[in-house]
Amino acid sequence: LGPIGQLRTGRLPRRIVPCWLARPSVAGVVPATYAAGMTHAATGPAAPIARHLPWFALFAAAIAACGWWSIHLAAGPLGFSMLWLPGGVLFGVLLSAPRQAWGGYLVAALLGFLAANVQRNGLGLVTLVLSLCDVMETWLAAALVVPRVDVRQLGNINRTLRVSGLAVLVSCALSALVSAAARHILLPQS
Repeated sequence: LGPIGQLRTGRLPRRIVPCWLARPSVAGVVPATYAAGMTHAATGPAAPIARHLPWFALFAAAIAACGWWSIHLAAGPLGFSMLWLPGGVLFGVLLSAPRQAWGGYLVAALLGFLAANVQRNGLGLVTLVLSLCDVMETWLAAALVVPRVDVRQLGNINRTLRVSGLAVLVSCALSALVSAAARHILLPQS
């Protein structure tokens, strides 16, 4: 088949398929060249984490910028933002990245959340707890969605929306409960 025929049939050579579109093997394990989520078969096995540090630093800066926007333009009177854009960005990244790459994204997001929250709450335990709640909320939602639906298949969009909506509702409610309780305990005057 030529390139057009390969696109129509979905039978692309594995070496040009992006890592996030790679199909798992029969055993359900992604080949080692795809496991890191940031290589493809032509480049060989995943490079050391140091090679990806600039990308994670940029991702942390983007999360911090989104968090700043959410805090300054969408925060309510108690300091909680009703529109938390960085959580949505991280959720989308986690849904499209292989699970093996989640750790790097979650650490980068935690650093971004800390940078965003420190502006509002200063350095301290409240900032750490709120940032951990932000990461936990998004991780939990993604962890509930990924095993239940294949987000790459447009034919499953209705199921994906239902499962994602319920997962986000549960994870946001749990995160809000923990955040509010921590804020009440750590800052009793507010």
